[in-house]
Amino acid sequence: MKLPVRAQLAYASGNFGKSLLWTSLEYFLLFYLTDLAGISPSVAGIMIMSSLAWDGFINPFVGYWLDRRASMGKDYRPFLRWAPPFAAILFVGIFIEPGGGEAFTTAYLFLILFAFRTAYALLDVPHNGLLALLPVDLRTRTNLAGSRYFFSSLAGLLIATVAAPLVVQGNAVQAMTELRTLAIIAGVILCMTMWQSLRPARLGQAER
Repeated sequence: MKLPVRAQLAYASGNFGKSLLWTSLEYFLLFYLTDLAGISPSVAGIMIMSSLAWDGFINPFVGYWLDRRASMGKDYRPFLRWAPPFAAILFVGIFIEPGGGEAFTTAYLFLILFAFRTAYALLDVPHNGLLALLPVDLRTRTNLAGSRYFFSSLAGLLIATVAAPLVVQGNAVQAMTELRTLAIIAGVILCMTMWQSLRPARLGQAER
């Protein structure tokens, strides 16, 4: 069994959706926490650092879980199906002001950042790992890796050239509106692109 070119592109396009979310956080999170949410730079830095540390900590455990499932003949499709909408909802939630004072806002953002990083790991690790399971030869696998990088770079370029100027140059109310709109659009695109990997995942499982 070989993987059709259309299915290969469908799989690689998942990196576009993933990169929209990841790059948006790289560009906007510190600005959002300090300038819009009113959190001190030191606390904001701790929040970002600890959530990234959590992401690095949880990824090996997700990979181990996936390997255990694979050893029992189970594939990655449940993760690719359900983790994207959860990640999208949590991503939008980051940019929704909860109210209730600075302490409550800080606690809310701290928890939702950790929840988002967890949901993102549950979609990112299986999507990355799927590359090793697809029924393609080494040359095609290398091309797929390059295609994924292309889609990631395209999403980063889109955020840098289009979204960032709109958000950062506006006033606080406008910036919040732009961020929420961006988060919703990015979340929808994440689900649409990640769900494109369901068929390649099924073909890869059938090949195994």
